Amino acid sequence: MESNSPSKENNKNGSAKEEKFDPFNNTDMIFFNSVTGERMTSNDGNESDMYEVVPDMEQYAQDNISQYTDICEKDKQFFKLWNSFIKSEENSLLKFKDILIRFLNLHSKTLCDNDLKKNFILHLVAVYDNRQIDDDNLVSIIDIMDKQFKIYEKNNDKNI
Repeated sequence: MESNSPSKENNKNGSAKEEKFDPFNNTDMIFFNSVTGERMTSNDGNESDMYEVVPDMEQYAQDNISQYTDICEKDKQFFKLWNSFIKSEENSLLKFKDILIRFLNLHSKTLCDNDLKKNFILHLVAVYDNRQIDDDNLVSIIDIMDKQFKIYEKNNDKNI
């Protein structure tokens, strides 16, 4: 007994063949704007309108972080520093431990001058919690961090 189901079509042998679901050609799908959460109409899905062209992506990211109201200014300042650093191509081939050490070597003074040490430590804990670094890496990074921060704290004490 053959089925006249719309999800099947008959092949050359007369047996039913399953159609594959194609999400890009499905007219029954409902889409929502990821920023506003509003339902999109069929006119909203034009390929040219779908993606906003952002000329300066780094500036866009910096501005986007600034718009958050549930994050303190120190966190925003740290995230901006981290994001601008992590986009560097030199980081793409490094292990995460080496990326963190490189960040400390380049930005310890900035972290100390702007009182962002606690923010870096919280970031380090989040990286550890997400298993991007292991126990030994955590200890070695904290040792490096302590040495770097002591150097800049001594220099700041002399300048006072």
